[in-house]
Amino acid sequence: MSNPARIFICGDFCSTPSTEYIQVSEKLSTLIQSCDIRVCNLESPVLPNKKKPVAGRIYQSENVPEFLSKLGFNLVTIANNHTFDYGEEGYAHTVSLLRNNRIEYLGAGNIEEAYRLKTIEINRLKIGFLAFSFAGRTEKIDEWKEAGKGSAYINSLKVPHIIEDAKKKVDFLVVLPHDGIEYIDIPLPETILRYRDFIDSGADIVVGAHPHCPQGWEIYRNKPIFYSLGNFFFNSKTTPDFVAKRPYWYNGLALILSVNENSLEYEYINTINIRNRQLDVDNTLESQEHTRILNDLLNDKTKYESELKKIVERDGFLRLKNLAAYYRSMTFTFGAKFLVANLVRSLRRGFYNIEQSTYLYGDTERNLILRYLNSLKDKN
Repeated sequence: MSNPARIFICGDFCSTPSTEYIQVSEKLSTLIQSCDIRVCNLESPVLPNKKKPVAGRIYQSENVPEFLSKLGFNLVTIANNHTFDYGEEGYAHTVSLLRNNRIEYLGAGNIEEAYRLKTIEINRLKIGFLAFSFAGRTEKIDEWKEAGKGSAYINSLKVPHIIEDAKKKVDFLVVLPHDGIEYIDIPLPETILRYRDFIDSGADIVVGAHPHCPQGWEIYRNKPIFYSLGNFFFNSKTTPDFVAKRPYWYNGLALILSVNENSLEYEYINTINIRNRQLDVDNTLESQEHTRILNDLLNDKTKYESELKKIVERDGFLRLKNLAAYYRSMTFTFGAKFLVANLVRSLRRGFYNIEQSTYLYGDTERNLILRYLNSLKDKN
């Protein structure tokens, strides 16, 4: 039996201020560099040359690719809702810097590139990676022109077939979805079914991103699904002194996978971002207890349904309120026909257009709003 391939996977990375502020503990750095493949989600593009920042869009510091490379990362997923915040120019500048720093990437580009399987061979094992995102396009979802670029759309009907075909070409297949609802502790039922579908189609492990906080994990058909690793390091403001008010914004999970021909072993570690200046392993009892609570919520049906009800009532209402406020402002500008036509379209299929200042976050947020509306109907 050959030596196992070791894979390190962590959550979202974004540093708008220079990475010179960030120190990484020796313990965490050693863990990362002990692995053969080191993966994170690169949440936003590097600002193109001479471009000015735009309100509502985020970007990375110019030295992020070099920082990640020196830390040991050699693969990033760029299938997410911010990759094209600065259009194709920002995308091109970012991937150029990644290439210069010998970092592979997947999940975005033209339609062929975005859905392409990334294969890395370690110790005669072929490890495959696929990445998908709820925000597939900067224009209409998954309606790409030949020369257009975007992220691989998670709910494209071809995704299960892509996963099934990919599994035939590799010994071990990792699927990296970018989806879910931000800032909540559990995935929606629709997300659970979608990620299980990836396992049914051939994935050996599913590791999610986007909620910006850790969520629990489950074993489905003897294969793990991690619904969200949360943030590895995330500061999209211009100063390292900014303090986010979101719970567990600075706490993440990271995975170390050991892959053999017919087996997978995994361990998780808790990570912490301290004052936007230090990344470290978090061994506190509080962090460990929170991780246990997350798994209890996900794996106990009664607890899960109770938490889901709270989320639907709280977050569903807030998102519907924000959506209504947006359409009120647009109706004032463009008239009532705009409201009717676009609200119906949004709720039917999800709406995403980065060129506009506000939007409905695709299918998953639509599902949350519809669950809230149905809860009102049930009360009446």
